[in-house]
Amino acid sequence: MNMFGDVIVKKAFLLGAALPAMAIALTPATATAQERERLTVDIFALLNDANGETSDGFEDQDASGFVAGGDAELDIRRGDHRFAVGAGSTYFAFSEDDRDDRFNNAFWGTYSYDFADDWTFWVQGRHDTELATLESSEARQDRLRSQVIWSKGDQRVRFRAGYRWREYISDDTDGEGLEIGTDYRRRFDNGVQTYTYLRWDEIEADRDRRSYTRWTLGTDINVPVSDRIELIPSLRFRTWTYPNREVNGHERHDGSFNPRLTVTYDLGDGWEALARGGVIWRRSNDDRFDETITRLSVGVSKRFRWDL
Repeated sequence: MNMFGDVIVKKAFLLGAALPAMAIALTPATATAQERERLTVDIFALLNDANGETSDGFEDQDASGFVAGGDAELDIRRGDHRFAVGAGSTYFAFSEDDRDDRFNNAFWGTYSYDFADDWTFWVQGRHDTELATLESSEARQDRLRSQVIWSKGDQRVRFRAGYRWREYISDDTDGEGLEIGTDYRRRFDNGVQTYTYLRWDEIEADRDRRSYTRWTLGTDINVPVSDRIELIPSLRFRTWTYPNREVNGHERHDGSFNPRLTVTYDLGDGWEALARGGVIWRRSNDDRFDETITRLSVGVSKRFRWDL
């Protein structure tokens, strides 16, 4: 597709994403006495040990070090309407000498509306000041996402669409692209919960080498083994291409397979301990990016919640 065609498609997508929100906003709300204001604060600290030399960022999955952060969100519910504003900060202290420590600060606003029995519309705008992404180790990002959610009993399905704008800090260039996806969650009578997701995303960047398209397929299974302990085995498969990077006359394509096991322990009073281990097998038609990364993490988190 040529550049003019790409612009038309993206404008049509943004208009299509906006129309449901406009229609829902104009729909009369069902009278209800359900009102609430709630403030939630989450804090966490995590130690990571990973071996890897991935040279194009790859979202810090190859990095060892200490991560700590927290966020706060004010949630306001008025009948079928729900509003939230939040802010958070995360500090990354890397143990590798060739990586500078990093702060990421985030700010977001969310609106959701229960527009029919079992159906909810959700939209969020978010700004991040410094992310590690697939194509860059330092990027600012603005993100607009929307979801249509069906939920009934023990089942939930979400249909997602969004758009991201990125500014690459190292050279002051830009990138942007669509993201779409869907996921399915099911709870069973024995407490087991499954979660399966499929996503597609793209970035078109000023520097052609950064542009990519990517598919992600994954599944998690939450298995409670006691009142306090939960096991979460996970699998994730990713495949992506860089259309402007050539390898022996062909575009470069990469893939990764990531099995992982997480164990959580409820310490009580909002505290939770976590241990996680996983392997990332990454393969590429450019042999320089073939790699196996092992990753171990231990951490603790705490949630505070106040009804105002």
